[in-house]
Amino acid sequence: MSRLKVHWPNSQSTIINTEPEEPRILSFVWHSARVRHRQVVAPDVSDVVARARALHLNRSCPYCSHPIVQPIELRDSVMNRNQMPIPGTATLVGFRCECCQAEWSANNE
Repeated sequence: MSRLKVHWPNSQSTIINTEPEEPRILSFVWHSARVRHRQVVAPDVSDVVARARALHLNRSCPYCSHPIVQPIELRDSVMNRNQMPIPGTATLVGFRCECCQAEWSANNE
């Protein structure tokens, strides 16, 4: 946290005070969404490997063997400074087949 020294002369008084006033330290706290998101820790390497393994194991539908499968993710991804989600940071919960519309949970084994 940075500290700013602010000097504000007393505008109501025309008499110049020769005694120095005690300095005051003012605290400024930021309550921005960007500040909160920067405090999020980057995902661990083991999390990235587990996600890649789950995507690889579920690359085709187990019911109809169709090769086009969409991952189902929660809306908890980390946002960049433009408030856009960073790919691969959301929680992976399952998959949906584009052909038969079957859904199944993520297989992390």
